[in-house]
Amino acid sequence: MLATLCAAYIINDSLHKAEDACNQAVETEPTAAAFNNRGVFRASTGDYFGARVDFRRVQPRQPGIYLEELKKRDPPLIAAGNFRLIDALMTKHSAAVANPALAIKTATIEDLSH
Repeated sequence: MLATLCAAYIINDSLHKAEDACNQAVETEPTAAAFNNRGVFRASTGDYFGARVDFRRVQPRQPGIYLEELKKRDPPLIAAGNFRLIDALMTKHSAAVANPALAIKTATIEDLSH
């Protein structure tokens, strides 16, 4: 809740209130959102070094692995992947209806796994 309040104060340009809310958020519940929002606050006040310190606390150690894992757990990312899958299947289905032999020759197992 404090991390959200921090963000709301930043958006409303109430930077004195934001500073207190952001610091309290980090102290009481040091979540990724709390550090990220305080980093945004710090950057907006010109404390770029402090912002980098907060953003570094949130940044994943291995971004590639993190993104792959996130794709497996985040419903909007899963849905985006499903849209790509459906589009590919619809395209292949249309091609198969028009010319089944061509579709079979051009489709590969790798294509169907995405």
